[in-house]
Amino acid sequence: MRTLAVFLVCVALSFAEEIASLRSLFAAVQKSEPLRASVWLIEKEKAKKDSLESAFFPKVGASVGLEQTNQPSVFQSYRTLTLGLQAEWNLFDGFRSTFAKEAQESLVASSIENEESTRQKLYLQVIEHYYGYFKAKSLLQALAAQQHELEANLARLERFYENGLSGLDALEALRAQIAQNAYQRNSAILLAQTHSENLEWLTQKPFADILSPKSESRTNPCELPDTTPVPSFSFSQIALPLLQDSSNVQTESVLLLKPSPLAELRAFDQQLNALHARIGAYNYLPKVDVFARAGYYNFDKFYIPKLPTLPFALTIDDSELHGVQATIGLQITFPLFDTFALQKEREAARYEYLSAQSQYHHKLRYQDHQIKIAQNSLENARQKITWTKTQAKSARIAYCYAQKKFQTGLISHTEYLTSLATDVAARASFEESFLDYEMAKAQMIFASGGKLEDFIQ
Repeated sequence: MRTLAVFLVCVALSFAEEIASLRSLFAAVQKSEPLRASVWLIEKEKAKKDSLESAFFPKVGASVGLEQTNQPSVFQSYRTLTLGLQAEWNLFDGFRSTFAKEAQESLVASSIENEESTRQKLYLQVIEHYYGYFKAKSLLQALAAQQHELEANLARLERFYENGLSGLDALEALRAQIAQNAYQRNSAILLAQTHSENLEWLTQKPFADILSPKSESRTNPCELPDTTPVPSFSFSQIALPLLQDSSNVQTESVLLLKPSPLAELRAFDQQLNALHARIGAYNYLPKVDVFARAGYYNFDKFYIPKLPTLPFALTIDDSELHGVQATIGLQITFPLFDTFALQKEREAARYEYLSAQSQYHHKLRYQDHQIKIAQNSLENARQKITWTKTQAKSARIAYCYAQKKFQTGLISHTEYLTSLATDVAARASFEESFLDYEMAKAQMIFASGGKLEDFIQ
């Protein structure tokens, strides 16, 4: 019981403190492994882009070689030493390097959008678990109030039973209700702990370190508070065309957010650009290169055969030859025939691009579909606040009357327990409706391609 009391104190938090806590959770997400992995992928694509840019600059290389043979001849020396220096510069390669660079630039932009997509998905998961935690909290608060009432009535009913003023059936029914209440509270505690653990897993930050305890106080338990929780999401920048037949739409709901493609779709669009650029690289244009080579050669001890008597003078003073040789050239390569291999590769690249383009347009239409669903959910969640408030007020009034009637013996204990259970459920639904509305806002922002962190008050 002590552990349960400590947990209930930890979950009794005000909505004003929840706003700042949600921001701190978002800040903690920035250090999560998925985002760090996305950053490394961006650096990888940038490194590839830098590598492709080297194709536009000359390449310089050096070489050294040493050979030795045991049988020198006229054509092969005893020992050969070669030192070389060469430079190559591709002047034109049929725009292949240009198209490759453009494709890689699109992939860099795609990786950046993928990082943003990962961030927004993590934010949405944090929001879902965050409000799921407080939905479990609101149920725990209602069950705690119910438990207090049940335990007070149990002591009263036990005295009546001992004095013969109440039957055993009423006493056992109350005990059964207390046991059921304990079961529901344990389930709610488990649900809150699950959301808390998920938040800690997403943010790598203990949930208890983020939220501060604060208890609620109500002067009259038979009255609902007139004040509503402070919203976490501000719709001052949002303009979503909600249901056209809604005449009593709240002010914040008619300030519209202009939908834009999701970060995931923007990344897909950049990948399309990369695929389209690669098509141009498959062509039959020639390749033009210039080169310059310089080398030092040392041929040691050729085999010098005995020469017959010649009608002219010929002297070979040394069998060792050495010197420097330089070469400058221009090379143009024309692809003539490759059994249509290059044409087929270009055709395959075009089909890949067309397939990806169809997928992209399908995803765009799916986002419009998701916006409509989120729009309807947002309007329904907004209306649910009014419905649950009316329900909670009526259930509270009915319970207060049932409590007085039960204390004076005008109604049975079963009727009283039914009224109490209805009141508990109505109070929990009333508080949860605000949380559902905030979650619907977040889902609407996400579906519309907005940044969730920009709309937190």
